[in-house]
Amino acid sequence: MAIRFLSLAVSLSTVTALLEENPCLADNNTYTTHGNLFIIGRAIAVNLSDVENLPYDPKCITQPHNTLLYRSKGYTKDDLALVSEARDEYMRGKGLKMLNFTLSVWKQWPDSDLIYGDLREMWDYMQDKFKNMNANDRDCHTAMRCPN
Repeated sequence: MAIRFLSLAVSLSTVTALLEENPCLADNNTYTTHGNLFIIGRAIAVNLSDVENLPYDPKCITQPHNTLLYRSKGYTKDDLALVSEARDEYMRGKGLKMLNFTLSVWKQWPDSDLIYGDLREMWDYMQDKFKNMNANDRDCHTAMRCPN
């Protein structure tokens, strides 16, 4: 009787499908950020470099962040100050010193994870509050992996 071994190569899309079908396989960690904001490119983003053990790939993600607001002409330091003040007011109003969040693989963009929790709730608030100065059309996420 011969024993056969099967070698499997698993693609990122296969892993994504497995996670969606089996949520228990998703990242069950809760992460925490101070919610510091900065300008990156043409966006105002939450800096996630203060998050301990954030499972991003440093080969292609040099500055982990969550894009809060985006527009083609970008933002000024005054815009950043205005949005930072709104963030402070939001966090004080909710009694938050830190923003907790969880992650799950984003089916449409498998190199990114969707964000849930306090960070997502603040993101939603900011999307509404600054809709007149925002053209961001993507969901609340962070890039985590190198694109295929």
